Amino acid sequence: MFVIHSTQKGFIHIPRTAGVFIESQCTSIDSFESFRPYHRSIPEELLHYKWHTRMRDPVDRFVSLFRFNQNKSISHHEGDFDSFIEHVSMNFEWHTRPQVSFIQEFVNLHVKVENCIVALGGKITGVPINQSTAEIPIITKQQIAKIKEIYKEDVELFSKLTNFVIKG
Repeated sequence: MFVIHSTQKGFIHIPRTAGVFIESQCTSIDSFESFRPYHRSIPEELLHYKWHTRMRDPVDRFVSLFRFNQNKSISHHEGDFDSFIEHVSMNFEWHTRPQVSFIQEFVNLHVKVENCIVALGGKITGVPINQSTAEIPIITKQQIAKIKEIYKEDVELFSKLTNFVIKG
């Protein structure tokens, strides 16, 4: 999470939605302040700010969570892709929580990274960072269906935002 006090704007960092990159493109804005940990609730004294976040395709986000976890161990969920799906379906952790659990009704949602950066007053001066180097798993239709079931509310909201049905 970060805020830009001069314009009273803030960013809610949802894990694996390009939040580190978005922040990197806004750090030079006057009165920028980053909060650690990144993923926290909006402080009450900042609720009046105009808040933004980026929402990612839930299936793509899940694959990113799995891949990133292979190298960084951001989650206690371990094993192959099927095991990861099963573990997440039984117990959400901070990084695997549905995106909707980070979003409040007053938050402006962006699907495109660049739109979120511009809305916050930043400029795109770099390339995406913090990308996983782990192999992309081959995903079956059954696995996609399970992921969409786990993240049903994310799928519904993302589909509304993009006006299309998520792959699978």
